[in-house]
Amino acid sequence: MSVTIDGVPDINSWNSKIIDEFRVNDSEVGGQFEGVPLLPLHTTGARSGKERINPTVYQDLGGPIVVFASKAGADITCRTATCAYDLIRRWQ
Repeated sequence: MSVTIDGVPDINSWNSKIIDEFRVNDSEVGGQFEGVPLLPLHTTGARSGKERINPTVYQDLGGPIVVFASKAGADITCRTATCAYDLIRRWQ
Protein backbone atom coordinates (compact mmCIF):
# COMPACT_ATOMS: atom_id res chain seq x y z
CA MET A 1 0.00 0.00 0.00
CA SER A 2 1.45 3.35 -0.93
CA VAL A 3 1.08 6.45 1.21
CA THR A 4 0.62 9.88 -0.35
CA ILE A 5 1.57 12.94 1.68
CA ASP A 6 1.80 16.38 0.06
CA GLY A 7 1.70 14.76 -3.40
CA VAL A 8 4.70 12.47 -2.70
CA PRO A 9 3.93 8.78 -3.30
CA ASP A 10 5.25 7.17 -0.09
CA ILE A 11 6.59 7.98 3.37
CA ASN A 12 10.24 7.31 2.43
CA SER A 13 10.03 9.74 -0.49
CA TRP A 14 8.27 12.27 1.75
CA ASN A 15 11.03 11.94 4.38
CA SER A 16 13.74 12.32 1.71
CA LYS A 17 12.04 15.45 0.36
CA ILE A 18 12.06 17.06 3.82
CA ILE A 19 15.67 16.04 4.56
CA ASP A 20 16.79 17.45 1.18
CA GLU A 21 14.98 20.73 1.88
CA PHE A 22 16.54 20.84 5.37
CA ARG A 23 20.06 20.43 3.93
CA VAL A 24 19.61 22.93 1.09
CA ASN A 25 18.00 25.67 3.22
CA ASP A 26 20.42 25.87 6.16
CA SER A 27 18.34 23.60 8.44
CA GLU A 28 15.01 25.28 7.63
CA VAL A 29 11.96 23.74 5.98
CA GLY A 30 8.53 25.01 4.97
CA GLY A 31 5.11 23.42 4.83
CA GLN A 32 3.79 21.78 7.96
CA PHE A 33 7.24 21.96 9.59
CA GLU A 34 7.83 25.67 8.99
CA GLY A 35 9.19 27.23 12.19
CA VAL A 36 9.28 23.86 13.98
CA PRO A 37 12.61 22.67 15.45
CA LEU A 38 13.59 19.76 13.24
CA LEU A 39 16.58 17.45 13.10
CA PRO A 40 17.56 14.66 10.73
CA LEU A 41 17.60 11.59 12.99
CA HIS A 42 19.98 8.86 11.88
CA THR A 43 18.92 5.36 12.96
CA THR A 44 19.76 1.76 12.10
CA GLY A 45 16.85 -0.61 11.46
CA ALA A 46 16.43 -2.97 14.42
CA ARG A 47 15.52 -5.87 12.16
CA SER A 48 17.06 -4.94 8.80
CA GLY A 49 20.28 -3.24 9.93
CA LYS A 50 19.68 -0.57 7.25
CA GLU A 51 20.69 3.00 7.98
CA ARG A 52 17.84 5.52 7.79
CA ILE A 53 17.40 9.26 8.15
CA ASN A 54 14.04 10.57 9.35
CA PRO A 55 12.97 14.19 9.84
CA THR A 56 12.20 14.43 13.54
CA VAL A 57 10.71 17.18 15.69
CA TYR A 58 12.50 17.94 18.94
CA GLN A 59 12.19 20.26 21.93
CA ASP A 60 15.18 21.72 23.76
CA LEU A 61 14.37 21.78 27.47
CA GLY A 62 17.47 23.80 28.37
CA GLY A 63 19.64 20.75 28.89
CA PRO A 64 17.96 17.57 27.78
CA ILE A 65 16.51 17.44 24.29
CA VAL A 66 13.22 15.58 23.78
CA VAL A 67 12.75 13.89 20.39
CA PHE A 68 9.26 13.09 19.05
CA ALA A 69 8.77 10.08 16.78
CA SER A 70 5.28 10.34 15.30
CA LYS A 71 5.27 8.93 11.74
CA ALA A 72 3.89 12.23 10.39
CA GLY A 73 1.08 12.32 12.91
CA ALA A 74 -0.45 9.04 11.72
CA ASP A 75 -2.93 7.36 14.06
CA ILE A 76 -0.67 4.51 15.16
CA THR A 77 0.76 2.88 18.27
CA CYS A 78 4.29 3.74 19.35
CA ARG A 79 5.48 0.24 18.40
CA THR A 80 4.58 0.80 14.74
CA ALA A 81 6.44 4.13 14.47
CA THR A 82 9.53 2.67 12.80
CA CYS A 83 12.09 5.22 13.97
CA ALA A 84 10.79 5.02 17.57
CA TYR A 85 11.03 1.23 17.46
CA ASP A 86 14.57 1.43 16.06
CA LEU A 87 15.61 3.85 18.82
CA ILE A 88 14.16 1.66 21.55
CA ARG A 89 15.78 -1.51 20.18
CA ARG A 90 19.20 0.10 19.59
CA TRP A 91 19.42 2.50 22.54
CA GLN A 92 22.99 2.78 23.80
